[in-house]
Amino acid sequence: MATHDEVDTTDIRERIDALDRDRATLEKRLQAPRGLMWAAGAAVAWFVADAATSNPGVSYRPNGGYLLSIAALLVISHLVQKEVGVRFRQIGVSGWLMIGATVVSALVLFSVGLMLVSTGHRWLTVVPILLAWAVGAWGATSVFRACARAAGRG
Repeated sequence: MATHDEVDTTDIRERIDALDRDRATLEKRLQAPRGLMWAAGAAVAWFVADAATSNPGVSYRPNGGYLLSIAALLVISHLVQKEVGVRFRQIGVSGWLMIGATVVSALVLFSVGLMLVSTGHRWLTVVPILLAWAVGAWGATSVFRACARAAGRG
């Protein structure tokens, strides 16, 4: 029976190295589920599409579509964890920056959509909606990669 004075440091070092190798392998093997990333983009596009159905002006009241898109994003994040089989505990700084960039982009595109509707060009809101879909899918994929990097670092 070993006491704490008789700790084998080489065994500990080997176990830590094996854990680091496992994390690096996990980071390399994790692939973002494309269908769910596109679904996340669709949820962001849904938020921006809410501008197309609104009536901006003095009596403007937001529709409830943004709440549904947030709920959809939460469901999609759960499905990503379920499909990948890894529960990410950390997002990392780059992940938080990508979330912020995606939110700001969606808000800008929503504002552009409102501007198009208010000027009578409701049909042109398809452009910011499609851009929001692409930005949302790109942002979701970038956040997934940041989570995979954070999982690789431990």
